[in-house]
This record gives sequence, C-alpha cells and structure tokens, in this order.
Amino acid sequence: MSAATVAPPASPSPASEKRVVLPLTIAVIGSVLAMAGVSAVCIALTGRSAWWSGWIASVVISVLATAVSLVPMALGLRAGVQNAAYGYLGGATARLLMTMFTTLAAVYVFRAPVFTTLVLLMPLYLAALIAECAVLWRSFSGARS
Repeated sequence: MSAATVAPPASPSPASEKRVVLPLTIAVIGSVLAMAGVSAVCIALTGRSAWWSGWIASVVISVLATAVSLVPMALGLRAGVQNAAYGYLGGATARLLMTMFTTLAAVYVFRAPVFTTLVLLMPLYLAALIAECAVLWRSFSGARS
C-alpha cells in the first residue's frame, strides 16, 4: 500500500491576504456599530434614559476591543493559512482581555453602571465574534479543496 502525498496548503499572496483582512475589518466593525444602533433604538423606544451611560460605555469598550483583536488576526493571515488559526486565537484572547480591563476601568474609574454596561456589551461582543467567524469561514471554506 502506498500513502498518498498531501501537499501543504500554500501561503496566501499579499493580494489574497487583503481579500480577507479588509472584509474582516469592515464586517467586524460594521456588525458592532449595527448592533450598537439596534440597542440604541431599543433604549430610545423603551424610554430608559438611565441606560444611555451604559450604552456609551459598552460601545467604547466594544470598539476598542474589536480594534485590538484585529491586529493579531491580520498578522496571522499575513503569515499564511496555517498561522491564521493562531492569529484568530490571539485576536480572541486580545479581545477578551481588552474587554475585561476596559469594562473594569469603565465601571471603577468612570463610574459606568455595571448592569447596563454588561447587558449592552454582550450583544456587541457576540456580533463581533459572529462576523469574524462568518468572514473567516467564507474565506477559508474555498481554500481547502
């Protein structure tokens, strides 16, 4: 019996990397801002004016954490397909740590309300996560033929 030789996946070219990084950036930031808009409409319709300070804190936290998480992902994509998973894990870790520390700063330093900040932060965090997964899955599902 002979073993079939399997060629390792080729590294993406710089053009291929840009085809993933730019849509990833647009999708993630866009999904966070879209979810922030949806939550703002919900707050406005319910008339809970006390929730606006939590909304502002959660949007700032989420945008900062999302921006920080895109750096390791872009570096992982630049290093090749095999390192893209490491970039994703690094980005997820960076987003988690940035979210935790900026939430602590918002609550303890800037006196943001704890409950509303956390309640409004969760959909923004999940929107970024879902957008990342969708774009990366779409990009790499055709790569493994």
